[in-house]
Amino acid sequence: MNWCAELATPSAKRPNWVLEMPDQTILLDIGNARTKLVLTDAKKIKAALKSGAISSTTLSPVSFSHLDEIADWIKKQNCSNESLQWQIASVNRPQCDALLNWIAGNRQSDSFRLIDHTLVPIRTEVRFRERVGIDRLLAAWAAHQFQSSKQACIVVDAGTAVTIDYVNLDGTLLGGNIFPGLVSSLKNLRQSTAALPEIAIAEAPDYCLGRDTTEAITSGVFHSQIGAICYLVNKIQSEFGECKIITTGGAIHTLQSRLPADWQHAPNLVLTGIAALPG
Repeated sequence: MNWCAELATPSAKRPNWVLEMPDQTILLDIGNARTKLVLTDAKKIKAALKSGAISSTTLSPVSFSHLDEIADWIKKQNCSNESLQWQIASVNRPQCDALLNWIAGNRQSDSFRLIDHTLVPIRTEVRFRERVGIDRLLAAWAAHQFQSSKQACIVVDAGTAVTIDYVNLDGTLLGGNIFPGLVSSLKNLRQSTAALPEIAIAEAPDYCLGRDTTEAITSGVFHSQIGAICYLVNKIQSEFGECKIITTGGAIHTLQSRLPADWQHAPNLVLTGIAALPG
């Protein structure tokens, strides 16, 4: 049993896992650095699904880096007397554990569903499907599911890590690539050297050659991200054919202006996948 399944097992210390959602539902995408969540109406989500209207742009999430921020935000939503259903997808076990313990201690009438690979209705041709990040499975499924005309696609998800996954015409995830994202690359460079500073990149540099150390790091790390993404996308298409490219993730806004203009941006793809899951 993997850790998602373990945590989803009802216990005296946690809310029950129920399949019938209360009207008010919280969708959570717990990543390595930040958690995105949406408080929404389950009936409206189901109606949107039936009409085919739901998309990654329909959802307007808030984003937090610490559990205390999430707890404070929940308290401000005027739902203290309502039972909430939490739909949780997580790649960060410590953060997820802490959240579930907080729900158990502060929201005893709430219920939750912790999403694992068995709940995502996407076919895969990968080894050890249960080890594939739940964010990758949800993003790949949503990317294929909500195209206006079904076609093969590549999903570029830029966050703490960059993942590039290929979904064929039949909606099968064939595999992908993972490498360090912007923040991870900058942090690793600082930790692996004696003199280089740790910096942040908030926007695309308008230069190639840096005139000082900070500019050199900025240009080198930023353009290495663009180069790796474009190379791998082109490599996949050379092997499997032309297809739609869909971008998402917390760091993609920094990279987007230097990526091809015909690539489609879907900012909340993982949350869209959570919202669209059966059950």
